[in-house]
Amino acid sequence: MMGIGGGGGPDDLRDPRRYYRAVDDFDRGVHASGYLGELEWKFGAVSGGGSCALISPTSAQTEARGVVKLATDTSSGSSFYMCQRQYVARYFPVGARMGLRMYPDSDSDENWYAGLLSQNNFVGTEPFVAGNTRFLGVRVESSGNVFGVVKSANLAGNEDTVDLGAPAVDTWRNYEWERTAAGIQFFVDGVATGAPVATTHLFNANTWGRALGVKTDAAAAKAIYVDWWEELHRVTR
Repeated sequence: MMGIGGGGGPDDLRDPRRYYRAVDDFDRGVHASGYLGELEWKFGAVSGGGSCALISPTSAQTEARGVVKLATDTSSGSSFYMCQRQYVARYFPVGARMGLRMYPDSDSDENWYAGLLSQNNFVGTEPFVAGNTRFLGVRVESSGNVFGVVKSANLAGNEDTVDLGAPAVDTWRNYEWERTAAGIQFFVDGVATGAPVATTHLFNANTWGRALGVKTDAAAAKAIYVDWWEELHRVTR
């Protein structure tokens, strides 16, 4: 993760006077109300069906505490999501940072995304190239590479991207992004990857929230696995 800070010093990330920090390690079951995890994610189908569940780490995931599996069903075009229970108006100012630890189970006929997504355009409109939605995060489309994306509307002319390399199938990988004075810098496993992405299409003071999704282009179920999610903002109070 991005770090939990010291024991009360001037840069303690746990100090609410200096930082806003939201973390989910996915070690809590589905609430009676139908929400999942510490941050109470809701989940459902965009099309077709699927599932969202906390699973026990396997022997290959011994370093994971809790793991959430987000999966489609076996119908081509099936798409399933999990997102913030209630979206709020927010900014992503210089110094803000967000990220997750995850992996997909396939690099064939699998699409997925993770980041901040506009609530107004969420249901039925995913943050792929043709999706008419606002988005800040990472995505894979049409079995391609992972891209860092800053998106304000539909089609490639309304987004800026950076290539983050091939997805790591069945292998944990950390994806993070931070707003700097130069733009949105993306990181893969802690290493700055590519040039900062321009903030031309970054929207602020709009209603948006955390979101994850997976979609299959074949008559086969596809899934992503997530170990943790974290968001960090410096604040002045």
